[in-house]
Amino acid sequence: MSVFTRALWLVAAVTLFACGGTTSTPDASTPVSACGGEGAGCGTGQLCRGNACTSCVDVTDDAACKSAWGARTLCISGACVVASCRVDADCSRGLKCTSDNACAAITCSAPAPMNGTANGKATATVGAGGTATYGCNAGFALMGTPPVCGNDGMLAGAAPTCAAVTCRVMSPTNGTVNGGTANVTLAYNATATWACNAGFTLVGTAPRCDGTGQLSGPAPTCAAITCNAPAPMNGTINGATTTVTLAFNATATWACNAGYVLTGTAPTCTGQNMLSGAAPTCAQTACSDAVDADGDGFVGFPTDPGCSSVSDNDETDDCPSGPNCPACANGLDDDGDTKVDFPDDVACVSASGTSELAACTSADAVTTFTTNLTAVSFAGTADDVDLSCGGNGRDVVYRFFVAAPLASLSADTAGSASPAAVAFRAPTCSATDLVCATGNLGANARATLTTVAVGEYFIVVDDLATPSATTFNLNVVGIYPTAGRCNPASTILRCADGFACAGAAGAETCVAAACNDTVDADGDGHPGYPTDPGCTSVSDNDETDVCPNGPGCPVCSDGVDNDGDGQLDYPADTACTSAAGTSEN
Repeated sequence: MSVFTRALWLVAAVTLFACGGTTSTPDASTPVSACGGEGAGCGTGQLCRGNACTSCVDVTDDAACKSAWGARTLCISGACVVASCRVDADCSRGLKCTSDNACAAITCSAPAPMNGTANGKATATVGAGGTATYGCNAGFALMGTPPVCGNDGMLAGAAPTCAAVTCRVMSPTNGTVNGGTANVTLAYNATATWACNAGFTLVGTAPRCDGTGQLSGPAPTCAAITCNAPAPMNGTINGATTTVTLAFNATATWACNAGYVLTGTAPTCTGQNMLSGAAPTCAQTACSDAVDADGDGFVGFPTDPGCSSVSDNDETDDCPSGPNCPACANGLDDDGDTKVDFPDDVACVSASGTSELAACTSADAVTTFTTNLTAVSFAGTADDVDLSCGGNGRDVVYRFFVAAPLASLSADTAGSASPAAVAFRAPTCSATDLVCATGNLGANARATLTTVAVGEYFIVVDDLATPSATTFNLNVVGIYPTAGRCNPASTILRCADGFACAGAAGAETCVAAACNDTVDADGDGHPGYPTDPGCTSVSDNDETDVCPNGPGCPVCSDGVDNDGDGQLDYPADTACTSAAGTSEN
């Protein structure tokens, strides 16, 4: 349809005032003879000028066209045409002038990036000043900024692109990723293969590369392989009794306490808390159990001649008359001291002892200490045993045999006429001091051992290199442990206060004394010291008494005011320290 024809249609309904005051519609068939008033519409989109219908002049006649044909009329190509615009500038912001001279919205075509979308589609239409919403398919990430649609209908810049998502993965310390130590790149939703070097174990699970270019979780790590190895019962591991930690391929040193032997071989650490085999165990040795393995009547150390120690696992011997029978079990008095074999000879710490005389390098005769001594002379003794706590002077050496374990063993020089030092040594008299103490004139030198094992000890008394030294006293006191074996006949070894040596002959032990328990053994209403007249101390093991009327009843329980002070017996009479007291004065 031509411009003129279109104009006719557009203005068909417009009421025009024709020349002579009548209305008419421009029509190509209307004869042009007299057009009416100056500037009126006439013909096909023409204007009446000089009584003739003529074409309009572009742009300059726009006002005349509007006046003659209506407010939405413009002069275009020599005709008054109903139109909105001639050029884009005639349109409002955001609109442009189309080929039909109409103002239409400015739009831009925004194609979707490869592997993505624009406004959710393959192509988006965007108005001027607007942008499309770009997105990428799974596994791709948007790169760039959405361009703005310009007034020229063109996008102001390059459209975004969709780049494939990847994740950068580093190899773990002490391990590999995908078989190497170099960094690797993972595609979207892919994972890698992590592995650890020998001696390390993988901790964690392999993550995937997610849509943001990040791993879906932390990367695995390589932790050092270790094994927890417990100490065996009745033994140690690496010298300790607690569990130790072993490195990969490492092993430990298992050992057993005295009286036990190691069974099995030391395993290595082959995996996380995985040993290459069973850990060794500690089994009781033949010489420490209660079995008489060789049938000689002795079950083990120290009584069996075939047992060199409690850790010996073989009791075999040829005693008493075989050529290999040790001196301490051969039935002979090898050292001529009238004591034969273990345990009678104090030098024999066991039946397997090879000598009845413990080694001592002193130039003086070494005698066995059996009872406390007074006024022993230093005269004529040699200076050949130096102590760690005193002067290098003359010395006297004694043997002392401990037949049963002691809680403590003390030696002192109380009451000596000369200054002295006293010390204990073992296993020979030339060994270093186990303990040493000094005392000046009038002061007591007292050396004490605690937790004393069975065996032979040497007691050394030194004159501290004092020229005026003359004589010394030597007092020895041993205390058996509670419930320990004891010898009721000993004058220098005893049970602790409150305990007494009692039991079957040869098997006596230290038990709570009768006067130190809560039992009223003699039924007199008093369970023990200090209220029972039959108890002279807490260590007294006999509560028997004849009080209150017997001839042997002590004065502090006889019911008589013996000193006439108005106070009767214990505890009323303050002179009585117990009911067994023998004087109220």
